[in-house]
Amino acid sequence: ITSARWNPGGSTLAIAGMQTSNAAGEKDAGVVQFYAPTGQHLRTLRVPGTSLRSISWEGTGLRIALAVDYHIFFANVRPDHLWGYFAHTLVFAMMKKERNEHAVVFWDMQTDERHTKYIREVLKIASSEEYCTLATKSDDKDGSHVLIVCNAIGSPVESKYLTLEPLQVSMTNTHVCAASEEVIYVWQYRSANAKPSEAGMSPAGIRRRTETVFHIDDTQVTVGSEHPVAPA
Repeated sequence: ITSARWNPGGSTLAIAGMQTSNAAGEKDAGVVQFYAPTGQHLRTLRVPGTSLRSISWEGTGLRIALAVDYHIFFANVRPDHLWGYFAHTLVFAMMKKERNEHAVVFWDMQTDERHTKYIREVLKIASSEEYCTLATKSDDKDGSHVLIVCNAIGSPVESKYLTLEPLQVSMTNTHVCAASEEVIYVWQYRSANAKPSEAGMSPAGIRRRTETVFHIDDTQVTVGSEHPVAPA
């Protein structure tokens, strides 16, 4: 390891060094490994040259400079943006450093109206034709998470607390699916014959809630569980 640097926002750690090859005839290669604050590996960047000496982040966090041999390389960093599109509405989340929380903007692309909601930490955004789902950390200190189904003006129409960490989230017009590393949770948040709702009103059939949770190695699933629990 020759260098380790946090990005300006403190959300990504870049560790640079030379990777030794065990194969005969292959040369050592410079690599930069990117990690989340939790230790999760994000990306690997391979760098040409014989000596990767140092790295440095640009102030925006969107580029990184690499000192390789007698040259300086620049690499663009493309963060995973939190966004979705539904019902002529673009929804996206931005971290507000002065508030230490996400500003979630619901932007109607037809009327140009914008509605902003502030949520402590948004992890994922998924969308269908009529609604979007925000996967967030709860305000409780028990490590739980929340799935919030919202309409086009950002009003919650349904929510569900989870004990698993939603690393991946997707949704349809009737179901929300969240997955951790080992557990998959499926929630039917509305019935298939529900009529489209007006803005700010709960749709017909929204109260029918069927839940399924199962481990990826399970051969059978549990239907109707109200409190899905991640395995120890």
